[in-house]
Amino acid sequence: VKVRQEIGANKLALGHHKNDRAETVLLHFLKGTGLEGLAVMPPQDGWIVRPLITLSKDEILAYCTAHHLPYCIDATNAHDDYLRNKIRLSLLPQLRETYNNRLDDALIRLAILSGEDKDYWQQATLARWQQMGSCDEHSVCLDLSQWQTEPLSLKRRLLRYAYQLMRPQSQGLSFGTVELLMALAEGNNGSKTLHLPEGICAHKSYGRLCLAEKNEAESFSFCYEWSLNETLHLLELGLCFQAEFSEQPFSKPTDFWTIVVDGDKLPSVLTVRQRREGDNLQPLGMKGRKKVKNYFIDQKVPRNYRHQIPLVFADKELLWLVGYTFSEGFRINQQTKFFCRLSCFREN
Repeated sequence: VKVRQEIGANKLALGHHKNDRAETVLLHFLKGTGLEGLAVMPPQDGWIVRPLITLSKDEILAYCTAHHLPYCIDATNAHDDYLRNKIRLSLLPQLRETYNNRLDDALIRLAILSGEDKDYWQQATLARWQQMGSCDEHSVCLDLSQWQTEPLSLKRRLLRYAYQLMRPQSQGLSFGTVELLMALAEGNNGSKTLHLPEGICAHKSYGRLCLAEKNEAESFSFCYEWSLNETLHLLELGLCFQAEFSEQPFSKPTDFWTIVVDGDKLPSVLTVRQRREGDNLQPLGMKGRKKVKNYFIDQKVPRNYRHQIPLVFADKELLWLVGYTFSEGFRINQQTKFFCRLSCFREN
């Protein structure tokens, strides 16, 4: 966006091609998605354009060869460490050979049809929101007496749209979180509050559902015991925690939502809670210890978001600052014989 403003550009051309689009549809399907996740990589999306999206990779390479045009291939495309690469290198070829040699065309038709349906539902959602929703500087509200009469699909979309108005840059709400919000809106137990991701609070009262910024003073609390042979559901944040053990090394995680640590150093039960005054750890790669408060400040984590970040403790030692780092004392080394992969992810 910064470069766009500096040079006055009105279009951004991306190099996605037909096979990219097909594998992305299949990737989203395997991970679980709705229309939005199937309607991927359209030829034009706002100021983004994809001039090669109707051409296959083979067609593009053949053109480059015929016209002596140099091109680069990312070496990591040949590795099967990532799910997308596994789909490209193994699953799609097998499906083409065994079930449908025109599978890419079928997946792209699905993307096109899903895109048309998505556009319709977006327009329908906006039209109904204008009749039953309201916004001000700090919150959005939904008239539940009108919302209750809508079809289930539109109900969910209106709730997602309300959250999108508060957090337009986010990836939206997971299916599990939307269901929690549905239960709040449909419940008959009077006033109640639900804490949503990224510092948003949903409150139901007097026939209205309102989403607003959550002040630090209004922060909720959570503290769970996590038995590592079970999945932990952190309902307040719509998160799941899972642990896997192996005598063989795991592949290196790509972010700090998943970490690999020395399994012999872990107790059988961990504690997952919010930060408290005085919490500190030795961040990965650092020699000294650091207060969690100062770590957040250095990482420019928004103040009203900090209380939503789970901290995972092994006994009294802070093991994992989920999404950001983990303790140097638990990292694997050449002496590690038992590996543990800890993962945190959104509920589907």
